[in-house]
Amino acid sequence: MSWTETYRQGKNIASLGIYMTVSGFVTTLYSYLFVAWLNDRGGTGEVGFFQAGYTLVMQYVGLVFTAMSMEYYPRLSAVCEDKVLLSEHVTRQVETSLLILAPVISLFLIFQNLIIHVLYTPAFLAISGYISWAVLGMLFRAFSWSVSFVLLAKGAGRIFLITEIVADSLMFVMYLVGYTHWGLQGVGVAYLLAYLFSMTGIYMVCHLKFGLHIPVRMFVSLFVYSSLCYFVWLLWSNDCLAGAYSLTAFICLFTGFQLKKKIFRKSE
Repeated sequence: MSWTETYRQGKNIASLGIYMTVSGFVTTLYSYLFVAWLNDRGGTGEVGFFQAGYTLVMQYVGLVFTAMSMEYYPRLSAVCEDKVLLSEHVTRQVETSLLILAPVISLFLIFQNLIIHVLYTPAFLAISGYISWAVLGMLFRAFSWSVSFVLLAKGAGRIFLITEIVADSLMFVMYLVGYTHWGLQGVGVAYLLAYLFSMTGIYMVCHLKFGLHIPVRMFVSLFVYSSLCYFVWLLWSNDCLAGAYSLTAFICLFTGFQLKKKIFRKSE
């Protein structure tokens, strides 16, 4: 392969890498700005609570996304020129993500106090409201995350960067509003709403630009799973532990059965 061909084929990859790097920088910048604002507004104690909750939700639960991305991106890139196959792969990834995250979130919600006691101190129970709302937002993040890979697979680095900057800007503003009115719990609500809006926006962009189509049943599934997880938290927070444990067990059994069906169907 000549240097000209190498340059031509590598230019798009390099450009995409630059866009992703800039996107990561913008995300980090907004995170730093919010922490600095929070430190000035609420003090170092509030910053400590925020960082602890962020680590629990975004990093520990977020490991699920890291694990799935290793296989998802190459698979999506291989079919990115076929609208039908692209839509099928994204739909399948959304479904799998919801089936994996729904039981994880339910278990996290009912055992969050135990997790906080093990990892931190009882004083950090103050972050309970924040992490409860934020972890519910992970379902919307899963949808948004699955769809956003279409931009990377298509090599649409500029669109990817624009959507990420808009999403980060929206989340930053909503963080400020949420904390100003409701404290750290408001930050959790802001995280959930920001990903709800981000999910809607990124899907509309990919639908209009690349013809991506996700069936209505996936949106229904998202609503059902998010509602079930919310009811788990509602039951648990109102000391209806038997109801919370029973509903969590149902979610785990149902999603486990659905995942088992998908695995067997794939192996046939």
